[in-house]
Amino acid sequence: MVLKLLLFCSILSSLLYVAMNVFVPMLFEGYSLASQTVSELSAIGAPTRPLWVWLGTVYALLVVAFGWGVWKSAGRSRTDPSRRPRAAIPEGNRGRTDSDHRSQGALLRHKRERSEPHAG
Repeated sequence: MVLKLLLFCSILSSLLYVAMNVFVPMLFEGYSLASQTVSELSAIGAPTRPLWVWLGTVYALLVVAFGWGVWKSAGRSRTDPSRRPRAAIPEGNRGRTDSDHRSQGALLRHKRERSEPHAG
């Protein structure tokens, strides 16, 4: 139950941030969403600064709670190598390095050049 609540904080934080950007500017007389940046709402001397800072702190706490929920939901897979996802590499290419691929490319170019008739 706690884990679900922590993960639900992502939705709450997103909704709060949208609400902050829609409703707080309404309290700043002369503020224009189209021509001014959001950071002006929290500028020193702005009438909306105390509210923006308070809501921004709540937003940050919700994002941290969500991050903690993601971390907790990973469970043992964070530390147990056998539970980590594997890369989607075809079996035939596993273990090959870039130098292997470069040397194969050079070999194929050499074969192609030998098989092409010379113009002359």
